[in-house]
Amino acid sequence: MRSTGGRSTGRGWAVHPYSEPPPLADLAAESGFVSSVHVASAMKVVRKRMMMMLLREVAAETASDPADQQAEYQRVVEILR
Repeated sequence: MRSTGGRSTGRGWAVHPYSEPPPLADLAAESGFVSSVHVASAMKVVRKRMMMMLLREVAAETASDPADQQAEYQRVVEILR
């Protein structure tokens, strides 16, 4: 098991803000993915979903009405495209 002094994730690798990420092949084997390509794809999906979630939170902070929040979110998404 590799340890970089960070907190353990319970999957045989540690998360540390200043450490190199483990190779995708290691993550694939330890997490049950078929290949490192599948890990990379899953990570891309998670990053995109997190970004969209954060944008929704920011839009919610800028407007009090839910309809205005949705409109603000859509406006920001369109700007970023």
